[in-house]
Amino acid sequence: MQTNMTPAQIKMALQKKKISQSGLARDLNVTPQHIFLVIKDPTRSFPAACHIARALNKAPEEVWPETFRPNQPAPKIGRPLTSGFYNHRAA
Repeated sequence: MQTNMTPAQIKMALQKKKISQSGLARDLNVTPQHIFLVIKDPTRSFPAACHIARALNKAPEEVWPETFRPNQPAPKIGRPLTSGFYNHRAA
């Protein structure tokens, strides 16, 4: 069974391609810290994990085979929309 690429391996691969984490963050309109956290734990953000893998010219299941399986449906993004605890329209 294959193992996930380590964060150090991912960072080195990005450096070889002259791609910065800040650049990836600008692409997605997120903070560089978010990219750092996704590199450590790809389950935090599926879109960011896919973007990082795309930057490496790989599929997410090639970078993180223990986390993502081939032909696996994409996880649901975000939390479900609810009306919330407070009724803001009534106030």
